[in-house]
Amino acid sequence: EKMCSHVKLIRAFCDGLEYQTQFGDHRFLKVLEREGARFLRLAENCITQEKQLNSSRIGSPTTWEKSTVNAMFYRSQP
Repeated sequence: EKMCSHVKLIRAFCDGLEYQTQFGDHRFLKVLEREGARFLRLAENCITQEKQLNSSRIGSPTTWEKSTVNAMFYRSQP
């Protein structure tokens, strides 16, 4: 329930972000990067981990890497 609520919020925000791109406002980009830095790092780490898990050419990620420990419980999509 709570996860679904978060997903809806993030999707709605992403739709708004996509709309914002047409304006090329570097000020809003700076705010997004500053205020959302931790969330953006988490998203990047999870996507990187997913790519590694789904690739036969890239080595499996280690759970002990400090840079990606925040994605430890992220489950890869099939």
